[in-house]
Amino acid sequence: MALNLQSAIFEKVAGRLKEEVGVLLFNERVYANGKREQLIARLRREKNLSREEAQREVDHFLHNS
Repeated sequence: MALNLQSAIFEKVAGRLKEEVGVLLFNERVYANGKREQLIARLRREKNLSREEAQREVDHFLHNS
């Protein structure tokens, strides 16, 4: 469980970095991907989900909204 939490925290930081790179490069796709990674990391941390489960939830939400 601790490893899962550490991984989620790392993914959040990586997502934030991607978001900032997207802003600097004026690239909306990179920015959106960074936001998506942050959301996946947050779901993993708060719901204690695996990465695949969190990705499925995010994809389901994004495709149905």
